[in-house]
Amino acid sequence: MGARQGKSKARHAIDRASCLEPCATEDGNLVGRDPRQMGRAGLEAAGFEAMTPMEVIRAKCLDCCADSAQEVRYCVSVNCPNWPYRMGSNPFRPPMSEERKAASRAALAKGRATLSKPPTSPDSRKAGQVPVPGTPKRGDGVKSAAVGGVARLARVRP
Repeated sequence: MGARQGKSKARHAIDRASCLEPCATEDGNLVGRDPRQMGRAGLEAAGFEAMTPMEVIRAKCLDCCADSAQEVRYCVSVNCPNWPYRMGSNPFRPPMSEERKAASRAALAKGRATLSKPPTSPDSRKAGQVPVPGTPKRGDGVKSAAVGGVARLARVRP
């Protein structure tokens, strides 16, 4: 299968055999397995990727329109249940209120401010913090070192 137009995300081939099973009520003919019974690992092993429902609808519309985003936009199949969602968004979702937008902006600003603060040293303790029993303390023959951005404690031999 080819890549989507306008996107460089290539589709993976699906292992059809792992998605089918014989069915006794259908004279042993192959039928689609229940994906709820396959689990995430089984679905990924078969070649599926986790997608949001809107991404699934958009992918189906692209598949229906020969991977042409322009043809999805021009789609005239108004009887299709996916038609209102074909552009990758939910047109029935109410617009976000000004209060919600302000709250989202504040949360984003707070998150960015937290990320811009320099990391604290491992031995900086907050007031009222209770140490975990059995945890070595600095000065008890313990050195700390940052490995991969994570503070590690190691015993130092005297």
